[in-house]
Amino acid sequence: MISMLRKIVLSLVILSMAIVHVNATEFYKLKTPTLDILNEIESNATQIYVSGVNGLSDEQLFMILDKNYNFKMDEDEVREAIDMYFNDKITAKQLEKIIIYHVKGTKFTKTITPKEIREELKCEILFLDEEYYLGNPYASLNLIKKERDEINWGWYNSPWYDCDDFAWMGMGILHKHKEPAATATFYTLVMFKWKGYAYGHALLLVKALDGKWYYVDPTTMKVFEKDAVPFEILFMMG
Repeated sequence: MISMLRKIVLSLVILSMAIVHVNATEFYKLKTPTLDILNEIESNATQIYVSGVNGLSDEQLFMILDKNYNFKMDEDEVREAIDMYFNDKITAKQLEKIIIYHVKGTKFTKTITPKEIREELKCEILFLDEEYYLGNPYASLNLIKKERDEINWGWYNSPWYDCDDFAWMGMGILHKHKEPAATATFYTLVMFKWKGYAYGHALLLVKALDGKWYYVDPTTMKVFEKDAVPFEILFMMG
């Protein structure tokens, strides 16, 4: 494992090189989207799981419940599962499985390698670890929300304090916690076309327990599936 200091230095050096490689000059020529544009695009894509019985896979259910982001079912999360059961949102079998996970203290973790990620995404990626846990975009957003009182969200002031700053801030919050820091969560630069103009944006991309890729946007505080928005990935690091 690379030491934290070496990671930071290596990240900055390689990031500057990689940005040139992905035509960052062109990236900085892209227009900066307004919050209204981002909300318009992302609101239609915001992921909402089916709420009826059998609507959730086990992995999706774990992702929704694990707000503490420790890959376990804590007591407060079991209570929430019980409420979901009585409101016909999960099955008795799913509730039983969650209770067993809680009693045994079992962790539900899966891993992925850089090679597997590169084969899936086929884009420029700077990997800082040799293996990653599959992450939880909902728990990521929950952690960021918990610390939002320490952050002045009114700071948004393009081009000086905008999406790239909020994305770094979100990444920093996640890396204050041991389990989230080990997940396949990446600082990501994207571009997209909207009503005749090309825009650049920065946010987080997470490979989740259910096998899907999700964007977590600390600027708009939204979570949505990667393929639900017209974003083209330019560069990722993490």
